Amino acid sequence: AFLAVFLLRLRAQAGRRDGVPGMVSSIQTFGSYANFHPHVHAIVTEGLLLADGSFVAVPWAAAEVLEEAFRRIVLDRLVGAERLSEEFRDALLSWRHSGFSVHAAERVEAGDGERLEALGRYATRVPLGQGSVRLREDGRVEVETPPDPRTGATVLVLDALEFVHAAVTQIPDPRRHLVRHQGAYANRVRRRLRAAREAARAAGAASGSSSGAVTGPAAGAG
Repeated sequence: AFLAVFLLRLRAQAGRRDGVPGMVSSIQTFGSYANFHPHVHAIVTEGLLLADGSFVAVPWAAAEVLEEAFRRIVLDRLVGAERLSEEFRDALLSWRHSGFSVHAAERVEAGDGERLEALGRYATRVPLGQGSVRLREDGRVEVETPPDPRTGATVLVLDALEFVHAAVTQIPDPRRHLVRHQGAYANRVRRRLRAAREAARAAGAASGSSSGAVTGPAAGAG
């Protein structure tokens, strides 16, 4: 669903029917308070890669537009999978607050490898860092958290079984990949684009001109 949103919106923004974005997504199952909170972090190219290997920069859509597109695609797919009735989907679409949220303000300029690495580390971060968990003398567990919006507390105290339950709910199913390379970054598509670039270079060399040179993809934008 995430790739479909970016594919449709970037093509619409570019006025094209071809080209695919590059995307690396990481499925996250945890919230900031050791709770189960499924969401996805994604690093996406700010444009489309074409079949000849060239890159077309595309202005980024507003977060509200992406949020609404994602909501509709998810609900339509749930209806198609017979997990949701059409009537209930229509009722959900009428809600003032969609229940979905998209944040798309972290931009990485082309060539900024340091910023891209930092964003990648955040996108694939672990549920609980070792330094944020401490065992108390009374046997309970303290977990450092961001300030609670209601109380301002920065420590969550759980008994041992509560902590174990919070931790094991973050363990993925066997053979379930949480980091996925999609669109132009999928192995099959990357091989096809590489072959297209090599063919274009060969054609340019054969013609004795530089017209076969193609541009590569820009750095990802999240």
